[in-house]
Amino acid sequence: MEALDVITNLVSDWISGVLVLFIAFLTRILGLRQKFSPAVGLATGYYNNFLKPVINALSNNIPIEAKMASGIEKKHYKKIYIYLTDRSEDNSSENLALMKKRVKASNGIGIIRGEINTDIRGKAVDIMPRTGDSLENSILFDYPTTVANIPDIIKHRYSNTRFLNREKALRKYEIEEIETFKKTLLSLLGKERSHFIEFTKSDPLLINR
Repeated sequence: MEALDVITNLVSDWISGVLVLFIAFLTRILGLRQKFSPAVGLATGYYNNFLKPVINALSNNIPIEAKMASGIEKKHYKKIYIYLTDRSEDNSSENLALMKKRVKASNGIGIIRGEINTDIRGKAVDIMPRTGDSLENSILFDYPTTVANIPDIIKHRYSNTRFLNREKALRKYEIEEIETFKKTLLSLLGKERSHFIEFTKSDPLLINR
């Protein structure tokens, strides 16, 4: 009797897993997952609160100001690099702090905080310097830490869902959400302004080498 119960449970789990995969396949084909994707909301907030004013400044050729030891320096930038890999944890606040330590150790100067005076409050941006007290050859970059929330959102959303391999399924959804995050940003920017950003998987320390 116990053996029969085990077999019944295994069959039930298999059917549930197959059904979940089938539903996931259909929703992907029909474009429903993206419509209800958490990445869409995260990307929209990131765009409106940060990226949009930055791109407006770049497109209007507004210089970025930064306080240097020699005084206030200004520089015009043509694009901003956005660090994004296929793992949400890479964009955590902890990894951002570690990256800033590496920059300090390598360049002898930390990440520079730049200011864009496009509205009443202005917008702070990160500038990746080279060795020396100058903005020459520096780049704009951003580390969208909001992406690090994706795994927790996915786990919560599928907390009551059965999978044949839960870890593998959630990881797959994570990768898809990160890709949706990128696509949403490009869609919000539009073709005319998409060239102002460049996604990179390289360590920000290596971008301007």
